[in-house]
Amino acid sequence: MALAIQSHMAAGVGLIWGMGQLESEKTISLGRLVIDDEVIGYCRRMARGLEVSAETIALDLIREVGIGGSYLETEHTLEHFRTSLWQPKISNRRMRENCPERLEQAAERMAGKILLADTQEKITPAEAAELRRIEQAYARD
Repeated sequence: MALAIQSHMAAGVGLIWGMGQLESEKTISLGRLVIDDEVIGYCRRMARGLEVSAETIALDLIREVGIGGSYLETEHTLEHFRTSLWQPKISNRRMRENCPERLEQAAERMAGKILLADTQEKITPAEAAELRRIEQAYARD
């Protein structure tokens, strides 16, 4: 799926089909949807590329820190690292035996959190009544 997402994004399409789908579009998985969302986030970061400017290159800082120095303590790094990095929400880069949970479990947990946090009504009572009216009109006996 990651390659499909990346190729869609590279082509500039407005809709990436198949998010959360399993079994050749026969099943939808909320956990898989969370994983696909994470892949899209990574692909977006890759598609954005790196900004190359005098500010981002910071040649003076490179000369100041030197070949064996560390950039982690500099103000420049503090000001720029969040726009350069991509941070996953559910996957991690630990060794398999050190992972607190499998990716699928983390994705299902995140999907559950999203569903529990979404308490806003999606339709008005009038819209719900209209949908019930339409359902009744086409209900089979």
